[in-house]
Amino acid sequence: MFSLLLVNFYATRIYTLKAALKTFVFSRISDMFMMGALLLTLVLFQSTDLSLIFIQVPLYAFHFFLCGSY
Repeated sequence: MFSLLLVNFYATRIYTLKAALKTFVFSRISDMFMMGALLLTLVLFQSTDLSLIFIQVPLYAFHFFLCGSY
């Protein structure tokens, strides 16, 4: 929301209004992807602690990619 206000502060041209709306839309889309990545991390690793995630990543990579789903 603040990106819309920041870009649209000096709204004297139609170009600035379009740029403000584009900034708002792209920031909302990126927020949705970040929330999805956080939820995927919570579901897959059951934690948000980065040290635990970095320890578990090689195990998941070996299990899912090299061994298959057996």
